[in-house]
Amino acid sequence: NQHKNIHRFLYIKMMILACNTATVLALDHLRSKFNIPFVGVVPAIKPAVEISKTKRIVIMSTQATAKSSYVENLINDFAPNFEVLKLGCPGLEDAVETLNNKEISRLVKKYSRYVNAFNPDVVVLGCTHYPLVKKQIKQNLNKGILVIDSGTAIAKQAEKVLKNLGLLSPKKHEDIFYTSGDAKQFSKICSILLGRTVSAKEVSTSS
Repeated sequence: NQHKNIHRFLYIKMMILACNTATVLALDHLRSKFNIPFVGVVPAIKPAVEISKTKRIVIMSTQATAKSSYVENLINDFAPNFEVLKLGCPGLEDAVETLNNKEISRLVKKYSRYVNAFNPDVVVLGCTHYPLVKKQIKQNLNKGILVIDSGTAIAKQAEKVLKNLGLLSPKKHEDIFYTSGDAKQFSKICSILLGRTVSAKEVSTSS
């Protein structure tokens, strides 16, 4: 077959790091290595500061994000006079990713107790998995606590960057899902979480 050794390359016009932990640890490095625009996801600290009245904020995230200097710098830049609890939530990301509802319930209740004890008026969901269980989180928090994430802001930023570069597509295209894990399991859980049928393809991370 004359086409046997021809490799197909997928043109990427932008990459969104849809993970707070990956963003705070790798965004600067990736921008230095690749000549495409990157949009990262970081905890919505600035918006939280703008709406907080009591100057007490909780950031729920993975432990890696909570311990990162990147987040500490965001707090120093935007919330220097605020009381901020960086609450690492071990296990919650994995529970959401595997749709382990029993473990999700247990962990949400556990971490919500820490949030309520701190008594903030705004909680920032600093992990892109957590908005998927936002309803459960809100149900376990004290009345009046606002829960926000950076999803809408990231979508607007991606649109803005693509517009400025003249790369914004005039029409909606097909969504293609790839996973380095088990494609069947990924497709099943993703379909449940997104409320529509997802058929993912497996991709190897080996060279």
